[in-house]
Amino acid sequence: MSEVTTVGESRDRLGEAPYWDPSTGELVRVDLLDGIVRVGDRVALTTGHRTSFAVPAVDGSLVVAQDNRIVRGTETLAELPDLDGRLRLNDGKCDPLGRLWMSSYSPTGDRCAGVYQLEPDGSLCQQLDGMIAGNGLAWNGTWLYVADTADGRIDRYTWHPTSGPTDGKLFAQLDSPDGIATDTAGGLWVALFGGGAIRRYDASGALDLHLPLPVSHPTSVCFGGDRDLYITTSRHRLHADTEPLAGRLLRMRAPHPGVPVHRFGEQA
Repeated sequence: MSEVTTVGESRDRLGEAPYWDPSTGELVRVDLLDGIVRVGDRVALTTGHRTSFAVPAVDGSLVVAQDNRIVRGTETLAELPDLDGRLRLNDGKCDPLGRLWMSSYSPTGDRCAGVYQLEPDGSLCQQLDGMIAGNGLAWNGTWLYVADTADGRIDRYTWHPTSGPTDGKLFAQLDSPDGIATDTAGGLWVALFGGGAIRRYDASGALDLHLPLPVSHPTSVCFGGDRDLYITTSRHRLHADTEPLAGRLLRMRAPHPGVPVHRFGEQA
């Protein structure tokens, strides 16, 4: 494995949801608490809302999670129920048909969270339920992986473009799994929030790599530019003197290329 390096000069309060845009060769990410969307190292958008992810669309726009709404420009595409403060949007990623899948979590600890799917035409449906803190999402062929931070698990589902996820089984049990990404060798990468490391599990679910980081709270991972693995991090409630790299975007070279991600409305 290569050395971990910093990318750019910006420092997020709670960096999240890195998303590689192959059409521009730039990384999109958010500063969740400060409502900032960054493209590369520049501020592309300041929302004034809690912003948990931003996904590039085929028309060059950004599809952004603001509180419980999915917004493109000034248009609201969909809105999740607030449930009296018991439900919040979390991570988001597009499947190979260009549909946006979004995890949710309950700040009150209720099992009212799950995973939703938004079609490019604006129709919304719930695909998974019964979660407390749905988090990272990733595909690899006919598999869909979903992290649940509260239950400390990553589940793997058989995924079909028409029928959706079925036959979910435990893939890995671990503390505080956050954002995830897959590689072309069948591996799954995960950020350990509060665990100061990222991990790779092989296709069988066995732990392959445990890589300590110079920060305690990595939040997510994504591939960009073949084998470059980007890692978002948080500095929220941390002291800069003890963790000077907290909140920075990190990068390292992985042993295998990543599975390409898709833009909203883009079909593989």
